[in-house]
Amino acid sequence: MAAGTVVSRGERVRPQLLLVAALGVWTHADMFNIANTVPNMLYILLAGGVFNAVLVPQLVRAMRRTTTAETAYTNRIVTLAALFLAGGDRGAGARGTDG
Repeated sequence: MAAGTVVSRGERVRPQLLLVAALGVWTHADMFNIANTVPNMLYILLAGGVFNAVLVPQLVRAMRRTTTAETAYTNRIVTLAALFLAGGDRGAGARGTDG
C-alpha cells in the first residue's frame, strides 16, 4: 500500500513539472493555473450540490419502487447522465485539435 501511495504522489508531480517546463514559474504559470482551476471548482460546487441534493434522493426513491414508471424514470435519468458525461468528454478532447 505504501508503494502505491508513493507512485500516486509521483504521478501527481509529473504534470506539474511539465507545466513548469512549458510555462515557467512566473506569471504565465499562475494565470494558467487559475484559469484551469476556477471553472473546475465552480463546476464541482454547483453540479455536485445539485446532484447530491436532487438527483440522488429521486433515484433512490424511484429504485425502491418496482413499477414500470419508476424504472423508466431511472433509465431516463441514467441515460441523460451518460449522454451528458460523454458529450462533456468529447468537447474537452475537441478543444486541443487544430481541425
